[in-house]
Amino acid sequence: MAIKALADRISTEINVPSDQAKDIRSAAVTLLLVIMMIILYTFKGYLTVKRLNTAFIVNKLIVMLCF
Repeated sequence: MAIKALADRISTEINVPSDQAKDIRSAAVTLLLVIMMIILYTFKGYLTVKRLNTAFIVNKLIVMLCF
């Protein structure tokens, strides 16, 4: 939700057409997911299976909220 608001604000500030605003939004979400996946796989040894599953569920919720 915060990423969507940030992308909308950036697109209105620099007068980006709505098609490009969607591209900016999807790029921001993708970057966030990549960072979260890197963090998850880095600390996978320290996380239990239950916590890892919870993290993936949270990831899916973030994706659903942003689109």
